[in-house]
Amino acid sequence: METAEKKPDAEAESPSEPAEKSGPSLTKWREIWPLPLLGMGGILLAAGVYMAVSTAPDPVFAPALENADRLIRDGQYETAIDELNERVYPYLGRAELGPASEARFRVLLARALFGGQHDLEFPQPINDENIVSQFLAAEKIADELAQSDIERLAKTYISQGDLARAKVRADELIDPATTAELYREIIDVGRNLARPDYADLSMTVDEYLNAPGLGDTDRVWGLARRAEMQIELGYTSEAIDGLLREMPLLIGRDIPGSGELFVLLGRGYLESGAFREAIHELERADNDAILPPEDPARAQGRLYLAEATANIAVDDDELRLARDMYEEVSQGGGEKPVYLAALFGLARTESALNDDDAAMEAYDALITEMSGRDAPPRPTAEEVSESMEAVAVKHESSWAAGGAVQEIGLMLRYSERAMSLFTIDSAPTPLLALLSRGHEASARTKLGFGPETTGKRFSLDDLRELDPATLRQAKRHLIQAASFARINADRYIIDNYDTYADMLWRSALLSDAAGDRAQAIASLTLFADTVQTDPRQPEARFRLGQLFQSKGEYKTAAGYYSELIEESRGEDTSGAGQWADLSFVPLAQCYIADVDDSNDDDAVRLLEQSIDGTRGGPDRPEFLQAVVELGHLAMRQGRYNDAIARYEEVLERDPDSATPAIRFKLGDALRMLAAEIEDRLKEPLSDRETGILSSERASHLRAAIDSFKAVRDALEKVEPRSLSELQATYLRNAYFYLGDCAFDLGQFDESIEFYSMARARYPREPAVLVALMQVVNAHIELGDLSSARTANERAKAYYQTLPAEVWDDPNLPLDRREWQRWLDANARLYEGYAKGG
Repeated sequence: METAEKKPDAEAESPSEPAEKSGPSLTKWREIWPLPLLGMGGILLAAGVYMAVSTAPDPVFAPALENADRLIRDGQYETAIDELNERVYPYLGRAELGPASEARFRVLLARALFGGQHDLEFPQPINDENIVSQFLAAEKIADELAQSDIERLAKTYISQGDLARAKVRADELIDPATTAELYREIIDVGRNLARPDYADLSMTVDEYLNAPGLGDTDRVWGLARRAEMQIELGYTSEAIDGLLREMPLLIGRDIPGSGELFVLLGRGYLESGAFREAIHELERADNDAILPPEDPARAQGRLYLAEATANIAVDDDELRLARDMYEEVSQGGGEKPVYLAALFGLARTESALNDDDAAMEAYDALITEMSGRDAPPRPTAEEVSESMEAVAVKHESSWAAGGAVQEIGLMLRYSERAMSLFTIDSAPTPLLALLSRGHEASARTKLGFGPETTGKRFSLDDLRELDPATLRQAKRHLIQAASFARINADRYIIDNYDTYADMLWRSALLSDAAGDRAQAIASLTLFADTVQTDPRQPEARFRLGQLFQSKGEYKTAAGYYSELIEESRGEDTSGAGQWADLSFVPLAQCYIADVDDSNDDDAVRLLEQSIDGTRGGPDRPEFLQAVVELGHLAMRQGRYNDAIARYEEVLERDPDSATPAIRFKLGDALRMLAAEIEDRLKEPLSDRETGILSSERASHLRAAIDSFKAVRDALEKVEPRSLSELQATYLRNAYFYLGDCAFDLGQFDESIEFYSMARARYPREPAVLVALMQVVNAHIELGDLSSARTANERAKAYYQTLPAEVWDDPNLPLDRREWQRWLDANARLYEGYAKGG
C-alpha cells in the first residue's frame, strides 16, 4: 500500500513533521499486492487526487470516519480505504480537518492496512512501513494509542523483524496475556532468524516465564525455549539442571508440549558428550504417548538420537544403525532445519562407512538445499565444508600411504563440491590449500607419478614422451593448483608472512611446472620483490633467469645470473653461492644465444671457469652442462675437432647423458669435419698426407653414421606428437645425413637405400629433394645413367611442386654443395644422353 509520504527514519519512531498535505496515497487496496499493477500507482494517484479535490463534497468527516470504522470491523478493508481516501484524504493538512479527526483518520487507515495485509497471501513490506508510519503519526498527534492499536503496531514490528521495538510496545500493554502472546511471537521469530540473538532472546524468555497468569501449556513452551537458548549459548549444564528440576512436576499431567522437554534434555546430554544418557532420554521421547508422530519435536528427537548413536558407534553395524536413522528422518518430510541436519548426518555416516557415492549423493542434496533463499542457518557452509575437507584429507592420506590413484579423484571431488558453497573470496583458507594439493596430486597421478614424488619438482617440458592429451590434463591441474596457492597466499600477507611466502613460492613452482611462464614470472617476481629475507630469494632470481632465458629474453635473464654471481663474490653472499655456481653455464648460454658476438669470449671464460676445478669436480651437473656448451660454441665457430672432443667427453663421463641431441651434435660435427678434410684433399698433398687425411675422413664419416643411426633409433621410439620441434628436426636430418655420409664414403648402393628410407619417412618434406638429388648422383657414380635420368626427372618434377619460401628454413639438410652437385649431375646426364649413353 504505497503512500505519498516518506518512510520515517529507521532509528526513530517519531514521524517527520507533516507537510501542507501529508498522508497516504489514493492507492486502492487491490493495487498493493498484485505486483504487475504497481506500475500504474503513479497514474492512479494523480488521477485520484485530482478527482478527489475537484469533486470534494462539503467537509463532513464524522460520518465518513464512522463508516470506515464499521467497514474495518466487518473486514471490508479495501472499501474502508476507499472511503478514507475519497472523503477524508483531500482535506489532510487543511484547516477543515482538525487534529482529532486527522489522528482518527490515520488510526483507521493503519487498522485497514493492518487487516488487509494479514489477508494477503504474500504480504508486502511497503504495507508494514505504512502501518507503522500512520500509527506513529496518530500517536504524535493524540499522544497515545489504544491498547488494540499498540498490539497491532507491535505485531507489525514483529513482521518487519524489528523485535526490540516490538518488545517495547508489548510492555506497554495492560493485559499480561496479550503481552505474553506477543513475547511468544517475538521469541519464535527471533529464533528463526538467520543469525539469532540468543542472549537477548534468553532474557525475553525469562520475562515471558515471569509473566503473571501463565497457563501450563504456555509455561511448558517457555521452559522448552529457555532450555533451547541455554544450549545454543553453551550453557548446556544449566539447561540440563533446569529441565531436571522442572520435569518431575509435569509428568503425568498430560500437558501439550511436555514431550519436547525430553527431546531437549536428550539434546543437552548429547551436546555435553553424555551420549548414553542422551540416547536414554531420546528413546523415551520417541513414543506416540509422549510425542505425537506429527509433532516437529518428534523428528528433531530422532535426529538427535541418530547423532548420539553415531557418536558411540564402535563398528560398522552401529554406524549403519545411525545411518538408517538419519535416512529415515531425511525422508520423513519434516521441517527444513531437521531435514538439512539429517542430510548432513547421513552424508557423514555414509563417508565413515566408506560409501563415497552415497556420501556424495547426500552432500549434493544438502548443498543444493542450502543454496535456497529460505535455507536455515544450520548447518553452516563452514561446518559442511570442514566435514568434506576432513573426508578429502582422509583420501589424500590414503593415497600417500600407497592407496589407489582413485583416492586422489575422491579427494578432489569432495574438495570441489565443498568449494561450491563459497565464492572464491569467501572460501576458507584450508579449503584453498586442499584444492591446491588436490590438483597437484591429480596432475602427478595423470603423469604416472606416485605419492613418493610429492614435493619433488618436475616440468611438463621434460615429459614429452607422454601423449599430448595426458599432458594437457596435467597442465590444467597444475595451473589450478598454482591459482589456488596464489589466492591463498594473499590471505596470509598480513597475518602470517611465512605462510604467505610458502604459498607464493608454491604457486610459482607449480606455474613453472605447468609451463605457464607468464604466471610463474609474475609469482617469482613478486616473491623476489616482497620476501627479501627468505632463504629461497637467490633461487627465485635464478629461476627468473631461466624463465626469461626460455622466452628468448637473454639480456633480462643475463641480468639475474650476473647479479647472483656478483653477490657470491661479496662478503655477504646471502645464500647465493649454490645458485651463483649454477648461473655460470646459463649466463654463458645467454651470451652465446644473443645477437652480440662480442660477448662470446665472456661465454668461453664462464664455461671454462665451470670446468677448471675451482668450483668443484666433474660430478656437478653444471660441469657437464659447461662441457656441452663449450662443444656447441666450438661447433658454432667451426672448430669441429674441439666440438667432437667436448661431445665425446660428455658421453664418456656420463653415458646416461647420451641424449639424441648430443649424439646428433656429435654426428654433425664429425660430418662437418669430414667435409672440411675433403676440401683439404683438393689441395696439393703428398701421397702420405693424402692417405692419412683420407683415412681420417672415412673414420669420421663412419662414426657419424653410427651417431645418426643412434639418433634415428632413439627418436623413432618416441610418440611423434610428443617430439619437440628440435627433436623432430634432429630425426629428419639424421635420416638424410645417413645417406650423405654413405655417399661421401663411396658406398653408393647403401646411400640409395638410406635416401629411399628418408623419402618414405618424409614423403611431403621439402628435404625429400635432397634425397632425390643424391639418388641421381649415386646412380651416376654407379654408372647407371638410365636410372639416374629417371631419378633426375622425378627430382625435377618434385622440385617444381615446392613453393619458393620452403628454402627459407635454415634447418633443411640442403646447402650450396647439394645444389652444385645436382647441377653437375644434370650436366653429366645431358652430356651422356647426347653421346647416346
